[in-house]
Amino acid sequence: MGMIVVRGTHGEKPVPTYEVDLVLPNRVTVPDLTVAEAIGLAGSGDVLIRMDIMSMGNFVVGTWRGKTSFSFQCPAENRVDVLPIRQRGNVDCAPPNN
Repeated sequence: MGMIVVRGTHGEKPVPTYEVDLVLPNRVTVPDLTVAEAIGLAGSGDVLIRMDIMSMGNFVVGTWRGKTSFSFQCPAENRVDVLPIRQRGNVDCAPPNN
């Protein structure tokens, strides 16, 4: 579609932009995204998923037995928190009355 200057961990450089439909492994599709190529800027990752995508639903990253995975629920159906209620320091979650 064009070019843009991108800043990454390895400096700045002009890169091409593309219009894509992002299809995640759970078949959630985000259509018509303008994305920038990040070869040489993002380390060894294939895709950088920004907060504009994560904020569309529940985006959860976890590591189990040395394997990192993620899941994405869009739209979000509930709040996701792995801590027991008593250990949550979140502003929107008051501890139980005991």
